[in-house]
Amino acid sequence: MFFFYLSLGLLIILTILIVFTTIQIHIENIRLEIPKKNGRNINKKYKITIKLYIFEKINYFKLDITKYKMEKRVIRKNIEKLKRKIEKDKNNFDMKQISKLKKMNIKIQKINLKVFLGTEDAAQNAIIVGAISSIIAIIMGVLSEKKILAIGDGKENQINWKIIPLYQNRNLLNIDLNCIISFKLIHIINAIWKEE
Repeated sequence: MFFFYLSLGLLIILTILIVFTTIQIHIENIRLEIPKKNGRNINKKYKITIKLYIFEKINYFKLDITKYKMEKRVIRKNIEKLKRKIEKDKNNFDMKQISKLKKMNIKIQKINLKVFLGTEDAAQNAIIVGAISSIIAIIMGVLSEKKILAIGDGKENQINWKIIPLYQNRNLLNIDLNCIISFKLIHIINAIWKEE
């Protein structure tokens, strides 16, 4: 009888954790540079933090991913396997995948995006910078309308982006991104469950 109550209690705790858990992904200092600088596209000082909150307040799990931790693990083999799988599954991607993402109820609480863009032709660069700025504004508006961007709930919700033209007569693209993305664990489980 003791094991029955123990397993019932564990089941109730597990259910509460699954239903009321929110996952937040903090991305800091991601910088993509094209052309490669020092043989790398992504800078060495990035940090990705994954946090699990219960009732959106109490943090009970935190995982930091940094360059050092990534290189410490044997990940290169897994990346090659993933690249092959992506190439194989690229043709199988369809609108069902996008609808599954919608069902996950993803919220973007903070975006700080800087894009440094340069081309060999200054006039072409100005047109491209204007077009990219317009596209990003439209995307932010659509995300806000669909309630994916959490705007106006306080200091945590900051949406900033800048497209900075570089007039150096060469092709350059540098992207700096800091963002916080959150979603409920139950929505992921629900999307996976409905898939099967």
